[in-house]
Amino acid sequence: AAGATGVYRGEGGRLLHLRIVDTGTMKDLAGLAGSLIGVADMTGTNGNVRIETGEVNGFQAFEKTGLKNGVAQVHLMVGGRFMVIASARKIPSAEVKTFLGTLDLKTLAGLAVPAETK
Repeated sequence: AAGATGVYRGEGGRLLHLRIVDTGTMKDLAGLAGSLIGVADMTGTNGNVRIETGEVNGFQAFEKTGLKNGVAQVHLMVGGRFMVIASARKIPSAEVKTFLGTLDLKTLAGLAVPAETK
């Protein structure tokens, strides 16, 4: 699968790793990922991990936060084709979601539509 990554470092060891994966022709994978992210609203704790589902700018989100290590991950399925994954250290998940909300996800979703159907 094609994709892009970026790493952003801040003071005090703050780190954000952003990855966008184009699942392209792997429609089964995209469908499975979308199904998992789209599971009914769920919030809970599984061992040392807090799990939540929700939305970021209208896109379904799946969020995991390590209760001991403070590592946060937010996964978005965009346009049924792109996985946007943000992993952060020493950055609260609320800030990660705020950052993801600044991305132009609607334009990215528009890229998921095959050219012949536009």
